[in-house]
Amino acid sequence: MKLVHLADTHLGYAGQGPQRLVEAPGQPGLLIRRQAADILESFVTAVDLITTNICPDLVIHSGDVFDSARPTPQTLDFAMRQIKRLSDAGIPVVMIEGNHSYPRDRTHGSVLRLMSYLPGVSVVCDGVEQIRFGNVLIHALPHRAVIAGHVPDIDALDRLDINVLVAHGVADGVDFFRSGRPAADVAVRHLAHRYTYVALGHCHRFTQVAETRCAFYSGSLAMVTWRDFRPGHQFGMNVVNTDDNSVVITRALLPTRAMQPYGLDDARDLDSDEVLELLSRQAAAIPPDNSYCQVIVEGLDPLTRRTLAMRDIEEIFERADGTFISLRAREQRWEVLREGFADGGDPVTRFARLASQLDSDAMVIADVQALGQDLLTQALSEINADDLSQNAGIQEDRVL
Repeated sequence: MKLVHLADTHLGYAGQGPQRLVEAPGQPGLLIRRQAADILESFVTAVDLITTNICPDLVIHSGDVFDSARPTPQTLDFAMRQIKRLSDAGIPVVMIEGNHSYPRDRTHGSVLRLMSYLPGVSVVCDGVEQIRFGNVLIHALPHRAVIAGHVPDIDALDRLDINVLVAHGVADGVDFFRSGRPAADVAVRHLAHRYTYVALGHCHRFTQVAETRCAFYSGSLAMVTWRDFRPGHQFGMNVVNTDDNSVVITRALLPTRAMQPYGLDDARDLDSDEVLELLSRQAAAIPPDNSYCQVIVEGLDPLTRRTLAMRDIEEIFERADGTFISLRAREQRWEVLREGFADGGDPVTRFARLASQLDSDAMVIADVQALGQDLLTQALSEINADDLSQNAGIQEDRVL
């Protein structure tokens, strides 16, 4: 028995940050963002590989076919056409619903169920279900079943069959599998030994669950969000061969757009021109053409952060297909402020200079400066008055 395990295709996701516009796959004249196109193209490529090269007995999708519960008509049409290709090739498909694509309001129904009208396609959206394909018994645990507290039915296991658990969630509550995305926890380690294979969805990285021999996330087919950004990485799907309860897992890798990192960890004491010059040198050394570029600059002085124009950085990486930019100012600690107060000048002048360095809106800074200067002026006048009265008292004592 040979099966293909894929997950987290997130069809319909538009991407984040500045991106190039390209023509949508199979829809001439429709322009969409580069990342959205890559997500769709990766699904087409996966179906190509499955139908022409891999030729499995079964395809399993472990959730989040769509990025939302209400995909656009174009996205739904695209998905139907690709799944129909598997159906036309006589390859059975099992799909479960994930946390992104399930409807919060159950009265709206699930778009994913439309796929079940295609021959050979089984869809599980609510409770725990078992689906049989010859000697393969699929135990489906979709997102809604997980959040409702359901667990796989152990009594439904057949020792004479190839038992495959298909679930969507965070294996054993491990944060690594959460990947910054909210989803329910799934107890995997104490169950995995009962199954020939455990096909998991939610984590976008290909990985094996610790202390198991057969529980795997297949990862996504393309970079979905910038959390998936990993230079040199290739996305893909799992090909699972089972024979007499032994399991051999290989990866079917897909063409993946290059992901290039830029920036610096500590920009302390650099002004905005120096930061732009450094990024320009990096872009010249590693051209951003046809790549996803992540630009992260840490430790900027607050004043430099305010004067550093995002548009200037976008121009440096304008040949990239998609760009994520993060500029982070260093924290203003009390020790730094205290050192500033020790500089020369009267207290009012020193406070105005320090307040101007706050990483905040200009109106807020102006209000802080006005309030601080009023309080300092009042305090100084009271201190001077006290000094005069004390001096007068000293002189009187001397006279007496």
